[in-house]
Amino acid sequence: MTEEQPTTAGAATSESLDLGAILGGPFRDPRALPKFLGGCLAVIGILFFGLGLLALLGFGFQTAQRARRGEEHPMPEWGDLGQLLGDGLRVLAVALGYLLAPLALSIVAAVLSIIPVIGGLADLVLGPVALLLGLLAVVLLPVALAQMVASNEIGSAFRIQENLRLIQAHLGTYVVFLLIVILIEVLEAASLALCGIGIIPGLFWSQAAFGIGLGQSARTMGI
Repeated sequence: MTEEQPTTAGAATSESLDLGAILGGPFRDPRALPKFLGGCLAVIGILFFGLGLLALLGFGFQTAQRARRGEEHPMPEWGDLGQLLGDGLRVLAVALGYLLAPLALSIVAAVLSIIPVIGGLADLVLGPVALLLGLLAVVLLPVALAQMVASNEIGSAFRIQENLRLIQAHLGTYVVFLLIVILIEVLEAASLALCGIGIIPGLFWSQAAFGIGLGQSARTMGI
């Protein structure tokens, strides 16, 4: 059940994406320090406990929900870890659902590649198809997550035709958001330069920034 009814696809707001709020929002939170500390523990937990990844994904999801509602400081507290893990599991399920086809084709191509004659043909045919499906999944995944952010229902992420219509109706906003996601990934990679350990807070920041951007884009697109 949603906390509020999502607006219709055509009822976009007059707001636009705020790059400063997306990139700097995690640092402006009055409780940024304890939230970053919790996030760093979750990142470290990825290496030792797989639950760290789910916690981060859930944190980003809840951040997106709060950003969509227009909250000034959308990052949640780490208190309800069970809810964070549950939300993270749903986000992971959606991501795997979109990436399943290209991953399966890549595995099939790799297996067939060891067979003489057939291997070369498999790489030639399945390779480009897997790449195309992978790119399509990457493009569609953000709007799928935005739908789940708005409805809080995992099924809404797989309404492919509706998601495509949303992208078409708000193409400019969506392209800008995808470019911001690329920028976030670049900055996350650059955090490695901070003595290597910078990647720990960098990974948490990127998840929080993505959540803020996802929530803003859902709000701007009227989802």
